[in-house]
Amino acid sequence: ERLSKEEFERKGYVVKKKDGREFIIPKRFFEEILEVNQKIILSKIRCPVLILHGDKDDIVPLGDSEEGVKLLENSKLEVIKGLGHKFDGNDRVFELSLNWFKEHLK
Repeated sequence: ERLSKEEFERKGYVVKKKDGREFIIPKRFFEEILEVNQKIILSKIRCPVLILHGDKDDIVPLGDSEEGVKLLENSKLEVIKGLGHKFDGNDRVFELSLNWFKEHLK
């Protein structure tokens, strides 16, 4: 169900249905997204970073992760084929994470 802008302003939230569940997303969430400056936030990170991104993610665009990894020193982006936004029980996610920790937490 799509809300008109007027109805969204009046209610102050939108309901998103996904995977048989309903999520209430408040107006403030959308306002905060517009305020985020990825370059400023990521420029403060000094530790190694591993970004895992599924190529079937329909929530966060792959381009966000591609841009993010460019702004981080000593970082790596791993795109996992066939994976969506959830990482539940994915062996490849486990393997990549474990290897990253072994390499960087010496």
